[in-house]
Amino acid sequence: SLLSPSKVAAGAPVTVTGHRGHRLDIRCAYESGYESNPKYFCKGECIFGSRNIVVKSGSPAEDQRFSLTDNTTARVFTVTITDLRTEDAGQYWCGVERTLTDDYSEILLLVKHDNKTTAISTTSPFTATLSYFSTTEPHPQSSSITITERKETITDQHNSSAGQR
Repeated sequence: SLLSPSKVAAGAPVTVTGHRGHRLDIRCAYESGYESNPKYFCKGECIFGSRNIVVKSGSPAEDQRFSLTDNTTARVFTVTITDLRTEDAGQYWCGVERTLTDDYSEILLLVKHDNKTTAISTTSPFTATLSYFSTTEPHPQSSSITITERKETITDQHNSSAGQR
């Protein structure tokens, strides 16, 4: 596993697709016994000591577009993002604070523009390591877009060039 030892990740990453300018709810399930533990939503690698926590239960988010509600009966906390932006795309972690090691589940967020109709497959053979990105791509925005979406961009280019012949 490519994950750091301080991270317990449950299963494969879940790909969530939202539309730019719209609202998106991301549901994070957790195990019984952690109903009263603090929950948080973390962007990027989320390594202990340098976590980029975008929203945490019990305190308002720095970016007002993010909010977190915890349904302890269903054991699901929901992160809501309003006015989704292209730069919101990327790797996130649903985190539950625990005494020794926090519990994580990985989310890959894709942001689509409504004028695009390309279907994205939600199963990706790629692992979500940011070091995988190539900086030689001719797109300035490629650094903040996940691999799955870049695959879609490549498909778009291929289709449009095929149509021009």
